[in-house]
Amino acid sequence: MDKIRVIKGSLGCFTFGWLALVPILGIPAALRAMALYRRVQNEMDEAHLDRIRLGTAAGHKAIPNQSLRPWNPAEKYRVLGLVLAWCGLFVSFLAIGGLVVLMLRVMGGANLADRIKS
Repeated sequence: MDKIRVIKGSLGCFTFGWLALVPILGIPAALRAMALYRRVQNEMDEAHLDRIRLGTAAGHKAIPNQSLRPWNPAEKYRVLGLVLAWCGLFVSFLAIGGLVVLMLRVMGGANLADRIKS
């Protein structure tokens, strides 16, 4: 596990999470934030497995708190980036739905709905 890569990935997730809040245009940024979140999580899990392997190989030298994952000082930014990405996707899908409804009304969809009710 490269700590610098983990921290940069966490901060990148946070940055792309903020960019994801731009309606519709932020969808690629949201997907990128989610991919960075998963990549950092996988790297942290791999480091956790390496710690367990080291602990069992040493035999006489137990590693304290083997069940804990390695420390990531930017963990809060990574989690917040994922939350912002999900919020951005939600806002984008609401905007797309609003645009679809607006387009249907402009193109005469409202008249079609009135005809169906009659």
